[in-house]
Amino acid sequence: MNRVTLDQTIGEYYRQRDGHPDSRYRSWEYCYGFFRQHRTDLLGVQDDAALQLGFYLASWGMYRGSSALLQRAYTAHLPVIHVLASPRFSNLWRDVGARDGDVELGPSSMALVALVTDAYEGFVPTDTLVTKILLGTVGCLPAREPKLTEWQHKIIDLGGPCYPLMKLVDMHFWQVGFDREST
Repeated sequence: MNRVTLDQTIGEYYRQRDGHPDSRYRSWEYCYGFFRQHRTDLLGVQDDAALQLGFYLASWGMYRGSSALLQRAYTAHLPVIHVLASPRFSNLWRDVGARDGDVELGPSSMALVALVTDAYEGFVPTDTLVTKILLGTVGCLPAREPKLTEWQHKIIDLGGPCYPLMKLVDMHFWQVGFDREST
């Protein structure tokens, strides 16, 4: 079995993103950018935030088939927006995992996971859904990986956005799965 590297997977994922502004790969960028821009006033734009989150989640398959979200409107995400707006989590609104000492933010990250999980009414979200929500909004990752930081800078040098480390991890594992399905 061939071992794939971050260089192979993240590079391939970024190439697939292409330059088209309507590419599915861009839905994360739009959602994450919206939440970064409005992180200090999420409650003032809560309907727009819930719509952004819902569309991003739909574009990555979170509204398909037997998903509990399939039967819900964007308003199902409003309680999550309230959780994300809590000052309790303001320390997570940066590229967590990029600095020494970020491991201390692990309890905050796990508390955020628990509250996002509990925010939905009428169903329990899957771990995948909660992870996608955190990825598209806060983008936090409680671990440090220098290779990921290198890729952040490579993509910026190519004219791309500054992906948080968690997004790069997501890109890597998505590409690994995609490549396995293709062979």
